[in-house]
Amino acid sequence: MNQKQSYIEIFIAVIGITPQVLTESLFYYYSPYYKQNRSFDRVIVFTTLEGKKELINALFDLGKLEELERKLKLPKNTIPFTKNDIKIFCDDNNNPLSDIRTTEDNNNSFNILHDEFKRWTKDRKTRITATVAGGRKTMSAQMALTFQLFGRKRDELFHIIVPNNELTERKKNNDNTINYHKTWFYPNNPKDPSEKLDVSILPVLRVGRYFSKDLNLPAGELYTRLQEEIIEKGPIEELIIKGNKLISENEILTLPPYEMSLFNCFINKRINSTCDSICRGCENCYIRHGELGALFFTLMRDEHKKLYNSNSGHFEKSEINRANLKKRINSSNRAEKELAEKEVYDKIDQINSKLKSKIKKSNISNRFKKGIMIKSEEFEEDSKMKWIGVSIDPLIVKYENLK
Repeated sequence: MNQKQSYIEIFIAVIGITPQVLTESLFYYYSPYYKQNRSFDRVIVFTTLEGKKELINALFDLGKLEELERKLKLPKNTIPFTKNDIKIFCDDNNNPLSDIRTTEDNNNSFNILHDEFKRWTKDRKTRITATVAGGRKTMSAQMALTFQLFGRKRDELFHIIVPNNELTERKKNNDNTINYHKTWFYPNNPKDPSEKLDVSILPVLRVGRYFSKDLNLPAGELYTRLQEEIIEKGPIEELIIKGNKLISENEILTLPPYEMSLFNCFINKRINSTCDSICRGCENCYIRHGELGALFFTLMRDEHKKLYNSNSGHFEKSEINRANLKKRINSSNRAEKELAEKEVYDKIDQINSKLKSKIKKSNISNRFKKGIMIKSEEFEEDSKMKWIGVSIDPLIVKYENLK
C-alpha cells in the first residue's frame, strides 16, 4: 500500500464486452493531468463469461494494460490487475453466465456483487471507488443499489464518458476475435479537447447502514427487510373515516364515540386549512387548546350526534350533561362559571388523553399510529399556549357514509 494514502484503495467495476471502460477509468485516476492521484491497491472487475474473454484478449493478450502503464510512465505491474481479478457472474449452480438477460440472471449477479461490497466495506481501512459505466443497464443499476446499501461517506460512485469522435467501431478478425489495435482505450493527449474524459461523481443516498442493524443477511432477505422498514417509516397513503372507524389499507381502528368526535374536530381542522401535505402542524391547521371549549358545544357535539342511531340513549345523556355545563357557564355567578369552564376543559383533556392512549395501545401498525397520532405543540416562543392536532396529508382523507 502507498504510504501517502489514508485508505486501502479498492476499485470495483461492472463491465460488459467493452474493456475500454476499465482503461479509461484507470487513466483518469492515475494520470497527472486529472490530478486525482489515486493509486489502487486492488482492481476488481465483475463481468460475464464473454466479458472476461474480451478483457483478457484486450488487456493481456494484446497488452493494452501494459501499454497504459507505459503511457502513464508507470513501472510495469504498477496497476494491480491480473486475470484473477476478473470475477464472473454465475448462476445458481455456479455456472458462468455468458450474458445477463433474465430476472434470474440479474438476481444471481446481484447476489455476487452484494457479497463483494459487503466484504470490502466491513473493513474500516478501505475506500471504495466504483463505476456504473460498464455492462448492461441492469448491471449499472445493481452497482448503484449495492452502493446505496453499503457505501460509506468516503466511498465514491462515478460515471465516465468518452468523446463521441473517439468511439471507433470494433472489427472482428478472421478468427472471430476483436481487433483492438485501432480502438481508443484512453486519451493520447488529455489536453486535446477532442480527447476529453468527462467524469461525474454520482450523488448517492447511502442509506443501508442507517436502516438496518444487520447488513450480514443474504441479499434477498436483507432487501426485503429493508423495504419493509422503509414502508414502516413512511406515511400512510390513505385514511378512510367511516363512522367511528379509521381505515388504512387493511387495518381498522374503532374509536369510542366521544373520542371519535374529538378526532373528527382535529381532522376537519386539518383538511379545511390551507396547509399542504408537507406541513408538520401549525396555527393554521391545529386547534388552540383555548378554543376546544367552544367546540365542545358545537362541532364536537355535532360529530358526536352522527355516531349514534336514534334508539341510543348515550347521546341524550351527553346532551343533558352539555346543557347543564352550558347553563352554569352562562351563570351570573362568576365562581360557578369558572368552575364549569374548568370542568369542560378537564372533560376535553380526559377525552383527548383517552384518544391518544387508544391509538397508542391499539394493534394497528406503527405506521398507522404515526399517521393519525394527536400531537400537542407550542408554536410561540416563551408561550405555554398549546395547539393540538394531527399532521396528516389532507389529500388522503376520505369520509364514507355508513350504510
